[in-house]
Amino acid sequence: MAFRPAASRATEHQWRREHAHELEQLARQWVVLEGDRVVSHGTDAGAVVARARAEGISVPYVFFVEPDEGVDVCLGL
Repeated sequence: MAFRPAASRATEHQWRREHAHELEQLARQWVVLEGDRVVSHGTDAGAVVARARAEGISVPYVFFVEPDEGVDVCLGL
């Protein structure tokens, strides 16, 4: 795949917004997205990126899924 500058990752950002519920299942894992497809995921960031690169993705969009701790924060002044 060809190099895509960071500014063109709108598809991945939209996918994350629209699939937040699905990402809950990947809590505490590293995820690589390419377009609207989860390419790889797991607890070892290096292995996740290596799998993406093995599929030909030279600059993977990788992120960590924080667990939803169910904590609501309210600041009042």
